[in-house]
Amino acid sequence: MADPAVPEWMPVPPLRSARIISAAAQSAARAWEQQVTPGELLAVSKDLGSALGNTGGALSRLSVYVAAYQAPAGKRFRRYDDPDEPNIYIGCAARALECAGRDMALALSDHITRRGQPYSPALSAGARLAEATRAAYIMIEHPSGSAAGRDVAVSAFMAAAVALDTAAENLAAHASAPMSTILARQRVRLEQAHIALRESLAASAAGKDVSGSLAAAQSMRERHPVLSHRSRPAPDTPGGDAAALATAGFPQPAPGPAGAVTHQAAAQASPAWLRVQARRPGTYGALL
Repeated sequence: MADPAVPEWMPVPPLRSARIISAAAQSAARAWEQQVTPGELLAVSKDLGSALGNTGGALSRLSVYVAAYQAPAGKRFRRYDDPDEPNIYIGCAARALECAGRDMALALSDHITRRGQPYSPALSAGARLAEATRAAYIMIEHPSGSAAGRDVAVSAFMAAAVALDTAAENLAAHASAPMSTILARQRVRLEQAHIALRESLAASAAGKDVSGSLAAAQSMRERHPVLSHRSRPAPDTPGGDAAALATAGFPQPAPGPAGAVTHQAAAQASPAWLRVQARRPGTYGALL
């Protein structure tokens, strides 16, 4: 049955998928504004990880969107135009969120979430979010249509990323380190996904412009600020810099004796923040 709110030229499944994810994430964000117990936190964090991975899967399917080529009006000479170029950036967004899903699954793999807990709004919202995003992922198959339709779907997924980021932010307010740091890493990846989706729109705008100018792409970037809902606290505000929190979540090597670096291979002489050690069992310790 056709969606009366969606014009015929619009790619219905991708747009509906993004709307489902956005609605479920908004519901979870509202529920997680209230008190979340330590036991509930582990369970809903797993649900959030599933949602991020499912959203990445939906974007991965959208990244093979087939758009009919139509040269912009007024072009005198045919230049290289690839109608699939915006898909490259959609694929980048997909990889970021799939990575977020895998990271959450790995971080929580050694911890039991006690699913037998009594009903609570937080648990219910988490379960609905995981289920809704899985359904949204499945409904996208062989997407195709106009380039304008793809742009609308991408814009809808940007709104979904904003809703997921808000949900992660509200959940992190109930967590202490290292769980808060794990959630901060996923917010960094949500920001990366949002940027990549915006670049998809910028590439599409440049392709439609007669001159293929930078101005068309820049105008699109200005219309879509990255995660504009964030308050953007000062970098020295505790917990205000998601990127710094994410970096802090990786184990750092212990400092060696002075001059020891001269005896190491060149690869080992890189800055400490680039040398990420493999996680051993129990690296994260108690998450709550």
